[in-house]
Amino acid sequence: MKQITIEIQCRLPADKKTLSLQASPGATVAEVLAEAGLTGISEAIVVYNGQAVCPDDKLTADGVIIILPLLCGG
Repeated sequence: MKQITIEIQCRLPADKKTLSLQASPGATVAEVLAEAGLTGISEAIVVYNGQAVCPDDKLTADGVIIILPLLCGG
């Protein structure tokens, strides 16, 4: 089965990093974040290819997950 490439950009104040990994199409956001070692994140907005997502949403194509703090901007 073809794998999809996911880039993860964590922009939380205490944890800023960028990761890239391969996942199976249909993997959930929660599964991909767990595989990347990003568990226990609370009070954050998770965006996949420009749209807010929930942990149980399925990823179907290559893309970027961005993790943002709830309060951002200025």
